[in-house]
Amino acid sequence: MAENNQDKDFFQTLFEVLLDLLEPALSMFSDNAAKTELLGSLGLNGNVNAGTLPSTTNLDRYIKAEAADVDEFMLLGAMSDLTQIMLAI
Repeated sequence: MAENNQDKDFFQTLFEVLLDLLEPALSMFSDNAAKTELLGSLGLNGNVNAGTLPSTTNLDRYIKAEAADVDEFMLLGAMSDLTQIMLAI
């Protein structure tokens, strides 16, 4: 991973790390049984159906982009995806 970071800008590296950290939570919250167990252990209503999680298309596209300069529109799309993921969790 260290050799790939030399070709990436700060936001690509940041979003890649955040997405790696959020992957277990995304898989947990997409499973009804796991979500119910987690919420129940926190003392919350565990009878919540898992909704559909937002798409990470723009986030994945920005992380994999190989442009030398930051594309502002791709960056905004990635930030939007990350915000939607955080709100869904």
